[in-house]
Amino acid sequence: MSYLHNHILDAGLNRLCVEPTRLLLHNVEPFDFSSAISSFLGVRMSPIITGPYLAEPTGRMVTIDPITDGSIIADGKVKYWSLVDDSAERLLAAERTVNEFDVLAGNSFTMSAFNIIMPGT
Repeated sequence: MSYLHNHILDAGLNRLCVEPTRLLLHNVEPFDFSSAISSFLGVRMSPIITGPYLAEPTGRMVTIDPITDGSIIADGKVKYWSLVDDSAERLLAAERTVNEFDVLAGNSFTMSAFNIIMPGT
């Protein structure tokens, strides 16, 4: 059986708490930084990410705090979110949204808090 101490799991999650410069909304899944910044429908600058915390039943997690002031820049159906680090030109994380939703350019968006979980061993 493999084992990773929480300190090792937390190292990557700690970076995820401080490096993202934007949370982006997409209608297609981004696969790298270039695809993330060329295909987004909405943006929240400097998302607040807290943690790491214990994930149940095993592992560690961080929480993206609720978003109440995101900006929509293009019409479309949101299916994915991503976190990017503009200074390092990195796609840090991407995942499908729990629910898809339609957006219109010029509007704002909100999202409930959600977790990114790193499974434990």
